[in-house]
Order: sequence, then structure tokens, then C-alpha cells
Amino acid sequence: MTFLLHTPHPGKSPWVSIIEAFKREIKQEGGSFFIVHIPTKYPLKELMEGDQLKYQDLLETLRASYDLLDPAPVLVDQAHIHGLNALLASGSSHYSKTAHEVVAQTVATALLSR
Repeated sequence: MTFLLHTPHPGKSPWVSIIEAFKREIKQEGGSFFIVHIPTKYPLKELMEGDQLKYQDLLETLRASYDLLDPAPVLVDQAHIHGLNALLASGSSHYSKTAHEVVAQTVATALLSR
């Protein structure tokens, strides 16, 4: 996924332009801009197995330039305790109540610490 932010001409990536446009708009409205990493089932499985994410370099690029909130460590902890399927809605690849609560807590903690 690195290709999303890396182009032959640094700073010319359309993805960076889109992210920067969102950031400007949010700042103009007086808001706080941050990016939330929401890993899906297979990235969570990779992390549970101790593997690095296939898009880890993309996350690091985003983290270096933006406020990146990452609930993945807590999601992985929950998956180790309750099983990966506990983070997914029954018969779906969408997050369960538990996973949504972890993401919400991550965002709430970041907002309250500002």
C-alpha cells in the first residue's frame, strides 16, 4: 500500500493532497485533525501472529506527518483474550460492539487529552 503516498515526485501524491485538503477544512472549522487506523480482520490476524502489517510503512508515513490514532494494540489484546471472532459481528467482517468500543475509547482518550 505504500504506493498510495509515494510518487516519483515527493509531495505530488494525490492522496497527500486529499489528506491535506481534509486537514485544512477541519482546521478552518476549528476542529482537530487526526487519522484513525481501523484494521480489518486479516491485518488483526497478522498482528496477533506477531507479524508486521503489509502496510506498516504506510502507517509510519502517516504517523510521521499526522496525528495517527491506532487502536490495533488494544484490539489485538482483546482478540488474544476473547478470540478474533469476538471483534467481528456475527457472520460478518464488520466490527462487533466490542471492537467499536475499543475504537471509540481510543478516539475519546485522544480527544480528552487535548
